[in-house]
Amino acid sequence: MSVRMTRRDFLRGTILAVGTVAAAEFLQACKPAAQPTSAPTAPPKAEPTKGPAAGGEIIVWMSDDWSGQADKFAAYTKYAEECATETGVKTTYKPVDWTTLGQQQPIIMSSDKYVVDILDLGVTDVFNYGRQGKLVALDDLLPSDMLQKWLQGPLNTGKVGGKLYGLCVWPSWMIGFYNKELYEKAGLDPSKGPATLGEMEEHIIKLQAITKQAYLDTWTDWHWTRVFHQLVFAKDGNYWQGGTADNPDEIKWTFTTPQCKEALQWMRHMYQDKLLSPDSVNLSQQDIADRFALGDVGLTFNWEGFAAILEKPDVSKVIGKVGAFGFPGDKPGKAVAQSGFEYMCIPTSAKNPKGAAAWMTCINKPEIIKARALSQYYNPVYTDMYNDPEIQKKLFYWNVIKEIESRTLPQNFYPKAGEVSSYLQGKIQEVVMGTGDIDAVLEDLQKFAEEKSK
Repeated sequence: MSVRMTRRDFLRGTILAVGTVAAAEFLQACKPAAQPTSAPTAPPKAEPTKGPAAGGEIIVWMSDDWSGQADKFAAYTKYAEECATETGVKTTYKPVDWTTLGQQQPIIMSSDKYVVDILDLGVTDVFNYGRQGKLVALDDLLPSDMLQKWLQGPLNTGKVGGKLYGLCVWPSWMIGFYNKELYEKAGLDPSKGPATLGEMEEHIIKLQAITKQAYLDTWTDWHWTRVFHQLVFAKDGNYWQGGTADNPDEIKWTFTTPQCKEALQWMRHMYQDKLLSPDSVNLSQQDIADRFALGDVGLTFNWEGFAAILEKPDVSKVIGKVGAFGFPGDKPGKAVAQSGFEYMCIPTSAKNPKGAAAWMTCINKPEIIKARALSQYYNPVYTDMYNDPEIQKKLFYWNVIKEIESRTLPQNFYPKAGEVSSYLQGKIQEVVMGTGDIDAVLEDLQKFAEEKSK
């Protein structure tokens, strides 16, 4: 079992809330354009970044975890070096594991002393540090034409008070994967995954006839609350109202709702009746991605970036055999998703904001973004790339992303939401393991949350 914090574990508190407007903008941006009558052209090259903003030195702290793919990390390091040369900005690129980054980030951001010029943050970090005046606004530092081509939904999540404080460089969602070969052996249609929770249970039961790992999911750490929240939201509910980015200090907790009760009942049923693999409560998301690649798991949920492991030659036994679907609700069309966006930010303690912005512009230019999409299942940040035939073929799960993006789990920006979430995690485990009465647990959660809101 892996105990190392992965990039997505670090983002456990950074669940994206794509507002109604942002979601609409994103979906509009992803609508297919008219098909060209001639062969598609190569993605446009970015304008040279060397100029008044370039020069000097910068220190960059970014994640070293590319979903367990050392070769992809090496490629990114090469891009970083090339951009240092192109911009004329001497760059110390420091790959930092997420455990260290998680420990050092609060120290860096609470101090006025210089440590880095670019730091990797999550959405709630961008929100909190942006409000505190700890981040440099990027609006006037990054090229406006580049920002206009960006996916507007994810881009807008990096804004606080109308200013851009974090550039979303990795839009990512947790989706379902299923093994088409096992589906066919189980007598299921390999062309589509489950569209409802009822269908999902039916599929699992049929898969159990041919494999011991019919349904393997990550039910550890923060994922307990992730599964609970997905279930509640897929039933058109939530366990709070308010706590928005525009008004984070006002909140109403709603744990004692039918949707919350049904969510806990479903989780207990799946575990107690052995529809969920027992290994799910012990394995990390990295472990489960590796296990799915062995070919004996029917269906699972994971970050779409782990598709790179599932399609990795000489390692995976499911190459070309993987389908995708969204976490389903009670009815078709109710699928939802957890998100884990990642942002490049410039702390106000940075020595060279202009040089940092020049390097950020270069490392995110279209040719690099496309190369990463084709080599490591990296979701492009440019709107027009989703009409690129090569990318559409490579990102086999993209239609699922378009389906669930507008039903991304909302983020709770209330200052004490983290304390409530931690308490919720323990209470969910009590119920699932059979030691807690569901009604009593929900009443207790409601009381605890309300006390934290006084």
